[in-house]
Amino acid sequence: QVSNPLDEAWSPDAWVRRKAVKLLQQQHQQHGRSKPWFLQVNFVSPHPPFIVKPSSEQIMQELNGKLPPAIDDERTTMLVFDDQGPKVLPYNKTYVNTTASRLQYAALLYQLDGEIKEILEVVSEMGVMDNTIVVVTGDHGEHLGDHGHFGKISPFEAAAHVPLIVAGEGLPLKGVEEHRPVSLIDVPATFLDLAGAPLAPSMQGYSFLPALNGGAVTRPAVMFGMEYWETPYVAGFPKTPYATGYSPGMVQFDAAAALFGGSFLKLICCPRGCRKGGTLLPTPYGSPQVALMNVTAGTGKHRFEHDILNQPPGHGVAEALYLATFLADEFRQVCEPLL
Repeated sequence: QVSNPLDEAWSPDAWVRRKAVKLLQQQHQQHGRSKPWFLQVNFVSPHPPFIVKPSSEQIMQELNGKLPPAIDDERTTMLVFDDQGPKVLPYNKTYVNTTASRLQYAALLYQLDGEIKEILEVVSEMGVMDNTIVVVTGDHGEHLGDHGHFGKISPFEAAAHVPLIVAGEGLPLKGVEEHRPVSLIDVPATFLDLAGAPLAPSMQGYSFLPALNGGAVTRPAVMFGMEYWETPYVAGFPKTPYATGYSPGMVQFDAAAALFGGSFLKLICCPRGCRKGGTLLPTPYGSPQVALMNVTAGTGKHRFEHDILNQPPGHGVAEALYLATFLADEFRQVCEPLL
């Protein structure tokens, strides 16, 4: 367990919260309710290293044994980094404690809730909560042992799926959970829509304001992916054979997902194979690979990542061909012929 060596008041998240509060108070002193404002607050947590405040250790004790275990965490190798770059080594159970890491991650979320609460209390004291929209989201997920891995660089749900909470007294819907997918690039589009401002011509987001008012999500599909991760160790590390090309364990992929009836399907295209630890995509590394995951089906290690393509033969091909139209050209050219 890693504890915070600093005074809790000087943790990165507490510092960010104080700066956000200061900006809000300055805005209110200068303009009161007469001028609209927008504030984006970027917290560090939850992010490695999982440094937990001493005051949060109690919540870790309360959550111990209550958190869901990692999914598909069988593994034979692990990716580690040293001063020579990345290496794939035989898995060593003593190298990382998955259960402890998941507890620390949960404790960081608990801490983050407290920081957000303090900001919202200031907004309430300003007397503008009735005219404020609050959005909580994140830029990526975290494997935390799912599929035998840590980090984010994969097409799996643990890395790609992020929270999106929208709340405000002026919104007609309260406590509604929406399953139709949207993208992070839709968030600024929605903010502009709320402000009555047009999108810039270069913006590709879809406003989900109609959905917040009880209507439909207009986005046809969500897309995400990763190109080659080249030279990630140049700053501070000597060049290695891995540092100028394709690093072992790293995945180049593109993916598109959409809702088909009650099933959320995700097409994954990996020109060099989708190996990222775990057992769900066992195609030999280096060969092109395509999969159609049913995110809303499957149990056990197949939960969230239940490959239905051609199981039985022909199943899911029409949906996969539709999703392939949203892939970047260089990916579609490799994977579409495999469908």
